Amino acid sequence: MTKAFSVFPHRYLSQDMLMEAIDPELECVSIGQSVEGRSIYCLRLGTGTKKILAWAQMHGNETTTTRGLFDFIERLKGDQQLLSQCNFALILQLNPDGAFRYTRVNANGVDLNRDAIDVSQPETKAFMNFFEGFAPDLCLNLHDQRTRFTVGTTKKEAALSFLAPSADTDRTWTKARLEAVRIISHVYRQFNRSVQHRIGRFDDRFDPQCFGDYLTQKGVPTILVEAGQWGSDYDRVITRRLVYESLHHLVDGFCIAPIETDALETYLNIPENTQYGYDVGYFDPLKQLWLGMRYSEQLQNERVVFEEEGYEELDPAADDFFFFRELK
Repeated sequence: MTKAFSVFPHRYLSQDMLMEAIDPELECVSIGQSVEGRSIYCLRLGTGTKKILAWAQMHGNETTTTRGLFDFIERLKGDQQLLSQCNFALILQLNPDGAFRYTRVNANGVDLNRDAIDVSQPETKAFMNFFEGFAPDLCLNLHDQRTRFTVGTTKKEAALSFLAPSADTDRTWTKARLEAVRIISHVYRQFNRSVQHRIGRFDDRFDPQCFGDYLTQKGVPTILVEAGQWGSDYDRVITRRLVYESLHHLVDGFCIAPIETDALETYLNIPENTQYGYDVGYFDPLKQLWLGMRYSEQLQNERVVFEEEGYEELDPAADDFFFFRELK
């Protein structure tokens, strides 16, 4: 794994940088084009009957899961057992224009993860056309989450978060959703407690325009993976490794892990994400309040830099839950 983890050490990752590193011997097909005419590439691996579709960087400024997926592909190339069981379709950058600009949205200013029903954007059309033709048995929706996210009221950062998306406003436990729950519960159990304490459960409010909700509603087990922050590791080298480990366990859970009767209980016991995380904080004795500040991310010369945005007063009723990476 030395080669894989030495590639893409920083947060910025354009399509050109990515394609330069992809093994030319892998099957790489274009499934469509972006607003600005960049190809949307999909890597195909495996000959098995279990079809797994994963996509990353539908938000162009969310590169940690892309890098983790790249590492997983490097490992997957030598795993003949999995390649004989599974048929993988892996889209490393669904939003290459956003990746180039390091923006959440595409070149039309549209959040692709709010376009599942309208299908108004070329990137969304390309994905949906491929999805229908491939007919996956499992979908993995890979994202980054902001530094603000914390694990319940534990005063710990959410380095990873998972979600089995809802299929309706009642958040019904459909067959597809329960299968996602089973796999997430398996993944959660594979990590030791130090990592488990940094894992959150993402908000499951139903939004049919979101890809995960839309695909779950169509009856396909879909899992949202969110890579967050661990301490001052702003290049997210640690969470990149955790994404890699998660992908291994997700596929293992889908293909091998037995049915477990307490999977739903395990899943629901994962604390929900909260938003108590701040990059810098200090106590103002005159106001008798904690103040917190979060960095904003800016692209400068193909490097992501972190700039101060200003302090905000924090709720005194919740001051036991705030997490600060640095105290002044």
